[in-house]
Amino acid sequence: MPNDNLFAHIAELFHAGKTALSREFQDAGLCYPPAFLKVTRLIDHIQPCTAQTIVQTLQRDKAQITRLLNDMEKQGLIKREPNPEDRRSQLLSLSEKGKEDLARMQAIEQQMMGKMMQGISDDERARLSRTLLQIRRNLS
Repeated sequence: MPNDNLFAHIAELFHAGKTALSREFQDAGLCYPPAFLKVTRLIDHIQPCTAQTIVQTLQRDKAQITRLLNDMEKQGLIKREPNPEDRRSQLLSLSEKGKEDLARMQAIEQQMMGKMMQGISDDERARLSRTLLQIRRNLS
């Protein structure tokens, strides 16, 4: 089976998904980049959560995460509290607005997933999921 265009197809799919998600967020009045969804979800699920936790989990540059968290705080999505275990860091949590917007972003994501998976059987979805996980493991 030829796979000479596979990398291009994966890159195009990623770009199309990111673009569509951004557009759907904007249409819903959620003027956030897609990275906000990932970080908001992490803060919601990982407790205690610090900026360093996000840096390590997402394998991103600390300065990039700091800028993102500053933007999220300015928009009222997160709260920061002193970390009693480490004075140099702060514990992150979602504000009420952050929790509400996360629920809205996840609903949009689910709608997009339904649209993306139209005409694809459960078996094909399971196979795709296994294949994508294997590709991820191969790159780690």
